[in-house]
Amino acid sequence: MKIRQLTGFTSQLLKGRQTMAFLVCAMPLGASFLFRFAETTVYSLFLYYTGMKPVGLFLGYSIFQQMISLVFTIVRLTAVSPLVYFTAMWLAQLCDDQCERKSATARTLLSPGLFSRSFCGAVLSKLIALTALIPAVVFGYFTFRLISDAVSGLRDFNLIMTVHAITLTLFSLYMWLSTKLTLTALPFLLVKFPRLSVARVIRYCFVFMKKRKGALIKIFLSYIPLMLPVVTAPVAVTRLFTAVSLYFTISLREDEYLEKNRIYSNIGKTDDSAVLPSGTKRRFKKTADQT
Repeated sequence: MKIRQLTGFTSQLLKGRQTMAFLVCAMPLGASFLFRFAETTVYSLFLYYTGMKPVGLFLGYSIFQQMISLVFTIVRLTAVSPLVYFTAMWLAQLCDDQCERKSATARTLLSPGLFSRSFCGAVLSKLIALTALIPAVVFGYFTFRLISDAVSGLRDFNLIMTVHAITLTLFSLYMWLSTKLTLTALPFLLVKFPRLSVARVIRYCFVFMKKRKGALIKIFLSYIPLMLPVVTAPVAVTRLFTAVSLYFTISLREDEYLEKNRIYSNIGKTDDSAVLPSGTKRRFKKTADQT
């Protein structure tokens, strides 16, 4: 399906539901922004009273600062992950009539099963993304040291090593971005397959998004012009979330259709002994009177 057709179907789905869809999509974004703002405020007070340079926040010089970051990360995941799961559930029911129907209401957020499943998925996706980011940080730091030492005159400039380091850094960043795009489908797949464990859904997520990351980037880019004006940003975010959910729903339908065709084609390929091949292996032997 073309991106223009997808955006057209998205607009049709949201007719008469724009306000409700915006409220549902704004819940995880608003909660995440609120916790980020509180974390930034605490960091500002920490820098003001300790006199530490702002670059120290990224290098982790202070143990107290690391504890603050860990606490805010846990609190943010605890509060935002059920909201993300609830939003994915509501959008999945909007885009797919065959989706398993559950009461996507405020009571759903209080259910223990939803919280444990959403929190486990958020933690595992965060760990996978951080693991994918480690090579980019290591190669980036190595590249920075090579260039800075060459500029300061501590060592001679090695062109081949610098080019290799930059190439490895860019490749590692590409792998990290690819992993982040892959994990975008995790909340929707957790909703689509409620009976599968989180680990199996994550494993299937990488298979599912293997050749679909390019289309996902095109969907994001198609809504960027609508996000630039502040007035139309809420509408753009709502349509973007709905378009992504609709794209995942259509992709799942395509995979189910191809899987059924594969199964039926394998069943049809049975050994029919009435049809004899033209080769010499299955010819009749000569009768007695012919011999």
